This record gives sequence, C-alpha cells and structure tokens, in this order.
Amino acid sequence: MINDIIKALPTEPPKEAFEHYKECIRDQNIIIYQSTMAYFPLEDRRRKAVKCKCTACGDEFIEERYDFQADCFYSRPPAPFGFIDPRTNEPVYEGLDFICPYCGSPVRARHISGTHKDFIVSEYFFNTVHEVNGALCILCWCLRKVADKDGNVKHTVTMCDGNIFKGKTSYTVSAYLKNYNPYTGYTAIYQGYWRKQSYWEDKIGKVHSCDIFPFDQEVLSRSRYENCKLDKFISKIEECHPALYMEIYIKHPNIENLVMCGMSRLVEEKLSSLRGTKSNLSKNMGIDFKESKPYKMLRLNSKTDLLLARRYRFNNEWLLFYADFKDSVSIEEILELKRSKCTYDLRILDIVTSRFDVRLTTVVNYLDKQKKRYGSKYNVIMYKDYISALLNLIDKKEITKEHLFPKNLKTQHDSATQRWAQIQYEQGAEEKKARSLQIEKRAAKLAQFCYQSENLLITPCPSDKALFIEGNTLSHCVYRYSESYANGNTAIFFIRKKDMPEAPYFTLEYSEKDNEILQNRGYDNEAPPKEVVVFAKEWLKYVTKLIKEKQNGKSTCSKSKQHANA
Repeated sequence: MINDIIKALPTEPPKEAFEHYKECIRDQNIIIYQSTMAYFPLEDRRRKAVKCKCTACGDEFIEERYDFQADCFYSRPPAPFGFIDPRTNEPVYEGLDFICPYCGSPVRARHISGTHKDFIVSEYFFNTVHEVNGALCILCWCLRKVADKDGNVKHTVTMCDGNIFKGKTSYTVSAYLKNYNPYTGYTAIYQGYWRKQSYWEDKIGKVHSCDIFPFDQEVLSRSRYENCKLDKFISKIEECHPALYMEIYIKHPNIENLVMCGMSRLVEEKLSSLRGTKSNLSKNMGIDFKESKPYKMLRLNSKTDLLLARRYRFNNEWLLFYADFKDSVSIEEILELKRSKCTYDLRILDIVTSRFDVRLTTVVNYLDKQKKRYGSKYNVIMYKDYISALLNLIDKKEITKEHLFPKNLKTQHDSATQRWAQIQYEQGAEEKKARSLQIEKRAAKLAQFCYQSENLLITPCPSDKALFIEGNTLSHCVYRYSESYANGNTAIFFIRKKDMPEAPYFTLEYSEKDNEILQNRGYDNEAPPKEVVVFAKEWLKYVTKLIKEKQNGKSTCSKSKQHANA
C-alpha cells in the first residue's frame, strides 16, 4: 500500500505554489563577469577589460579591469581579478555583494569560471500538503533560480524530503542520496523520484508558517484527519514542526484539544524540546495524554490555571515547574516570579519548598537580597549546596528559619560545606578506600577527555584525596560531590595552567548524560575569566566530537556483526 502511495506522490508542486515562491527570490540576482579585450577611444587602443552581465536588468557592459596583488587577500580562485565599480570607484571581486551600477538592484559578483554549467543564484525551500490515496503527505521542495554563463535566468524545482501519514502509521520519503567527496564534503544527488526510507524521521523539521503553502480543509478531510487541526496549528504561530505534530497526533489525537484552546505556541515549544526516538516522543512532552481536558492534560489544577497560563504566556519551563510542585506553590506565586523576571533554576529551589513549610517567593526574595548585598557569587547553586550540607549535619526537625535564611549566606555556606567535607573525608577506612577505588576507575574512564591548549589543560579528578585538596585550596564545596562522582552521577575535572599543572586553578563539573558543563568555579566560587570560558567551550566541542566518533564506531561495528551473522 505504501509503495502505491509513493508512486502516486506528485513530482511537481502546485503551479500556484511555484508562482508564489518565485516572487520570494525575484530580487536576488548576480553579475557574471569575465576577462575580455575592449577598445578604449580615449586611449585609441585595445586592452584588457572585464565584460559584465546583470541577471536583473539583462544589460551587458564593459568595465575597467582590476588585478589584485599576489599577497592580497582578494586574490583567490576562481577570480584573481575583478573590476572597478563606476558608481563608487571601488574594486568588485568574486562573491562580493554590491549594487548594480546600471539598474540599482542588489547583486553578487560571480566569475564565469565559478561553475561548469549554471550558477545557482538563489535557493528557496517550501512545503506543500497533499492527500494521496487517502494518506496525508507533507512534502518539501527546493526552488532554484539559476543562470547560465550567458546570463539567461530560469527557475527549477527539485523534490527534497517528505513525511506520509496513513491511519496510525507514518513513513519518511526522500528524493536524493548523499554523496561524500573528500574535497567538497557531503553533496546531494537528486534522483528525480521519491523513495521510502528505512526508518521514520522528521524530514520537514522546523519551518516558517509562510513556507507552508496554504491548503484546504478538504485535504485533511479526504485523508481522514479532519479533526487534527494541523491548519489551525500552523496558522497560530510563526514557526512550527508540522510533521512532528502529525506524528504525535496519530498516536494521541487529543493533542488537538490544546490547539483548540489556544495553546499552539506551548505545543510547539514542547515539540521543539523533544529528544529521542520515535517510540518515546510523546513520553518526553510532559503532557498527560490519558486525559482529554486541556488543563488536566497539562497537569494543572483548574481551568482558571489554564486561563492564567495562556493569558500571561507561560513557557514550557514555568508550566512544568508549576505542574510538578503545584501542591507547594500557587500559580499566583509563579506569575509574580515571572513578572519579576526571575532567572533562577526553579527546580533547584525545590530543595527548600518540598522539605520545609516555606513559600517559593520567600526563598527568591532572600536570594535577591543576598545577591544585591554581596554580589553575583551568592547564587542559587550556593544556596542549594548549603541546604544539602545542612541536612547532613543537622536533623531536619531541628532546622529553624535562622538556619534556612542566614544573614550571611557565604559564611554559613563555607562553614557547613567544609564541616561536611571533613566528616566525609574522615569516614571509616573501608568506606573511604572503596570510594577512592571507584574514583580512580572513573578517572581512568574519563582520561580519554584530557585536553590542552596553549596555556591551559584539563584532566579528570584522579583520587578522593585530590578532590579534598581541591576544595580546601580553592575554598569551595567540590568535595561534597565525591559520592556522586564515585557513583557516576557526575564528573569532576581540574583545569590547570600548563606552567603550574599541580596548582588548583578552576574546577569543572560535567554531565555525561546531557553532555554539558554544569559548573566551572575558581577560588571562593569566583566565575571563570574569558580565557577559561573559551577553553571550556573548546574542550566541550572536543568531547562531543569524541563521543560522536565512538557512537559511529559502535553503530558500524554492530552493522558488521549483523552482516556476519546473516
């Protein structure tokens, strides 16, 4: 059945769509130039010049040739020369955007040797929605404006990708193959026909609503998706994931209830944050699809909460936080925090609100006062570490409001965390030895992520003792993470200066699960300077590359094993 649908897919977009999107690239043009010999009357002789042709006005004209010096950065293939713009007397060269001196249109200079056959003046991707044999098809097209070496312009349309939805099943189609060239990288070879891919993937991706050509409700009705509200979803927001929305809809049709109650923007935000395979897409949205009423689907208390969330444009983060902790936080408090542009990680604040009879706004107001009084180092992470150490040192029943909200957070934080670190370090010999062995194994595993630049280097924490010394020397609470580091819940790295590799400089916490840097702190929890920030970003890119190479290696290896077994 799917093969019959693929064979029946249109190979050209509707004529109205072609004409509509042709207008979007109408003002994009080039000037093709080449070397020639021309007669100059004032000099009464023929000499080298440059012949130009503009695709906007079609005029052909001769301009003064400009040869670049050998050491000039403009001197690069395929055009070691250019021409003089008569309007500005400035040199024009390959790839430069400027104004045509005769018709005033914005153009780009292209040397005739820049292509074998045709110049691609501009590309524009758009999408169309069709009903084919009872299936709903969302297809992507590439509209090209091309010019030959004589400056003649034409428009071509190429099939790209698409998604097909039939009943409760979805398919992916493509019309090109990727070819790898060691000089140019991956290039697309267009086949001219649609073919089915082996697994489902959102090939349409996130697109601007105006790049989806308007379609009639009849298209949805004929494909038996008359209630999906795809048209309403697309029209209510500027950018959206149409294929991903349909993929969720065929499994959970009640998602259209959220669109109908004006929550299209929130649905799109949830779609944009999805990660994972086809099987667990809906699980990661934070929506209770077992319910049908919108406020219950979003795990809110009442319709009033839904109205407030819609009126004040709650984003996904605020709404999920309220849904998780609605028993201890009212939506009015969340609204007040949103009005004050609270930038705290709301989930970290749960360490207080979920354990003690304290309102969220009380915690935020306290942290704001500490930040204004003592500076940016008095942040929510420091407060979280302080409360964690406090719960380990004092019984929960004995903790008072004076403990929860000390006048000087920095002093109490240092005291509590250092006391707890000392207790951990002086624990029983067997427990300490076991933790140390675990840390050493972790360090050996993370050694692949060692990295260095011209001035800095980064290595994993090698031992339990080294972690304790790091915290004491830099006067921060990194040793509190010893158990988490040993158990593999987090990773601790030391940043050092190359000329002083043994001296603690900055301590970095890294999440292997999310592949992101969680913290990077120096002495007394100071923020890293620009040099260290840049180094950490370069290191993270290096780690990401290693992880991808390892994953690709595993997938290649597994395919080889399957082939061998077959």
